[in-house]
Amino acid sequence: REVLRQRISQRVDAMFTAGLVNEVATLLRSPYGLGRTARQALGYREILSHLEDGLPLPAVIELLNTHTHQFAKRQRTWFRNLEELQVIDVAGTESAAEVASGIADLLQD
Repeated sequence: REVLRQRISQRVDAMFTAGLVNEVATLLRSPYGLGRTARQALGYREILSHLEDGLPLPAVIELLNTHTHQFAKRQRTWFRNLEELQVIDVAGTESAAEVASGIADLLQD
């Protein structure tokens, strides 16, 4: 869980560095704007609280981290209840090819 927490935080930081705020602001200015569904999307909702409501950016980043962690927890709960689920332990240092090979090995057993 701690590795997941760190990876989520790194991903959120990367999204902000890559221009998430500008992306949402540009979409808001577009002729079509943002639909109701997009406004509720994880990430967009938090950025809108900054652009439209004036929530400070550090608070937005913290909020997005919290909401993403909560979403990941709901996903873990949902997956845990799938009978057909087979857990594959990964440390996060494996290449995509190594993970794919591990999956292929499980399917052959």
